Amino acid sequence: MTQQDIAEKCCFTKGLLSKIENGSVIPPIATLSKLSKALGVKMSTLLDDTEEGINAHFSSAHEDITKYSMTSQGYAICSLVPDKIEKKMTPLIVKAKNGEVKKHLLVHEGEEFIYIISGSMEFKVANIEYQLKTGESIYFSAFEPHGIIHVSNEVTYIDIFVE
Repeated sequence: MTQQDIAEKCCFTKGLLSKIENGSVIPPIATLSKLSKALGVKMSTLLDDTEEGINAHFSSAHEDITKYSMTSQGYAICSLVPDKIEKKMTPLIVKAKNGEVKKHLLVHEGEEFIYIISGSMEFKVANIEYQLKTGESIYFSAFEPHGIIHVSNEVTYIDIFVE
């Protein structure tokens, strides 16, 4: 498939697709979901760093967990399992700061689980707003429109996508 074919399937511009491909833009998860569907691969494949599959993955705070990428929506993501191909779930650590996150709602395939490590945020799923603080979690269908509405100064959370 050409870039134009993929862009049309995803309802993206060819320019955006080019920026994603060359790494100058880190897209939000909903964009990765559309892209993976168009390519016929799991979303985790687009987030993986290596071509080698493994049966187990171990990481420490001194390794993988320090590699954050800033998304175009204003939050930073870090894959907790960057080198396992074709996984069914994609665990991420997400950091969001007040004033940096762009207000938006996402819709994509699968299910999602969020656990707040530190800070707090207002999070919307469908038409309901939830106040989430340290130690609290939420599980929902990612087919429902969802997204961050407001964060404390900074919130850090685990976000697990199940495809």
